[in-house]
Amino acid sequence: MSAFSARLCSLVLNEVFGEVVASLGEKLHQWNGQTLQQLMQLPPRVPRTPEALAVIINHNLVTFKECPKTKRVIYVLNEDRVLSLVKFPRYLVMCKTLFGDEGELVVEELFKIGQCSMSNVIFKAAKRLRYTFFHTIFWRKNLLSIFRLARKDESSINDIVKVLKQKFVELTDCQFFCRVPTPYTAKNPDPGMQTLPELENDHVFKVPDINFKSLIDAVEKSEEEPDYELIGNNNEESKILWQINYERFNREFRDQVIVQAVTRRIDASAGTLMRILLNLMNEHDPWAPTSYEMRYNEIYNRIETGQDRNLKEFHDQYFKVLEEERSRFVSKVGDAGGGQYIVNVKHVYTELAVATIENIILERYGSKALRIFRVIRQKNHVEEPTLQNLVMIPAKETKHLTYTLMENNFIKLQELRKSQASTMGKTFFLFYVDMPQVARMVMEQCYQAMSNAFTRKNHESKCNLRLLEKHERIESIVANLKSSPEFDSSEELQLQCQEIQDMVIIT
Repeated sequence: MSAFSARLCSLVLNEVFGEVVASLGEKLHQWNGQTLQQLMQLPPRVPRTPEALAVIINHNLVTFKECPKTKRVIYVLNEDRVLSLVKFPRYLVMCKTLFGDEGELVVEELFKIGQCSMSNVIFKAAKRLRYTFFHTIFWRKNLLSIFRLARKDESSINDIVKVLKQKFVELTDCQFFCRVPTPYTAKNPDPGMQTLPELENDHVFKVPDINFKSLIDAVEKSEEEPDYELIGNNNEESKILWQINYERFNREFRDQVIVQAVTRRIDASAGTLMRILLNLMNEHDPWAPTSYEMRYNEIYNRIETGQDRNLKEFHDQYFKVLEEERSRFVSKVGDAGGGQYIVNVKHVYTELAVATIENIILERYGSKALRIFRVIRQKNHVEEPTLQNLVMIPAKETKHLTYTLMENNFIKLQELRKSQASTMGKTFFLFYVDMPQVARMVMEQCYQAMSNAFTRKNHESKCNLRLLEKHERIESIVANLKSSPEFDSSEELQLQCQEIQDMVIIT
């Protein structure tokens, strides 16, 4: 973990959970792999350390295991999970696209809680949906329509709970949700308190049955008592906790990036074919560098069940285009069964990373520097006189751009000396590109930029705190005016709202 990523993790934890959890996150980063006693003793002392540790464990940001020597529990901060919190708005957008508003709401509620039973997630989501419904009714002016809608909506609680349960099942079937490892096992159905209990994770994506009647009654009761919470009964369903499967979300984003790249370079039908190939790969080993050998027959069956007519008619041509494309999204490795194809995900992502780095060089240093970078990468090792001839740029400008790229760590210089040479005249200096190092450098720059954005946001919020509070009050006043029956005329209402909003500008 680098200094920039550690700073970003601290800022993200502060943004989501507050200063106490962020302080504990910094300490876990600095002294990774520590016991609870060590965390409480190490300076600086963090108040309410056990509670803060429980929060980040509940949100799956910390892993714990037993130390083989001391037999104590040690805690390790999961940096990738913490940085995934930044991507959560994209998770919600994707869930809204795939599963609708209800699916987005279920994912958001589970993210807020961290780990929760299925019935509790559905209860909180249904409670929010009902609050939104009555909040919408409240702003209506016709009282008769209010009573009609409220009476009509009494029977819709059943439908809301059923829809939310269906969305939860769909998200679990697609592996966006998974069960939390549990100490309740068949051998030990009622485990006692242990320092490090034995956890099992059987039936990771199996959805239990829930009590619909008690859930509907709880939603109805929450309308009378807004602070009412669903109390978990001592049944099997309440012991089964669920969490967000970050690996599945990251895999979906990976597939989307590859499909979008194919769609931009070829067309939508080629993107559909690439999606079919990735789905077949995900069914076997989704994170393998290279997919298994997919037969033409099983790919063709997926194409026939799809709705892309263009792909059905010209699927042979699309296979050939994907094979011959310079990024080599698909490679043909055999002729058995009509043909065997593989997806080299590692190579594809390398090409996408190179394209990103090339765009950065183009924006910072211009097209000539990009030409130099491409030639060096293509030739692996290039001597300076040879490079000047290949890029067809004046020698002085080539030297300036080359050393500018080297100064900013986009290219490196390797000294090659002959073993029998005793003079410096037999020493060669070769330029080359270390792609893993360049990729890490670009990631560090991204971490630094995101950290600066969070810092700037916090600074602006503190400086303009009074103005933001005034803006919130004025927004509430405007909302109350819109709901008031006194202003029947839209022109009069607009004048009043404009006068109130001008108060922010004046003061």
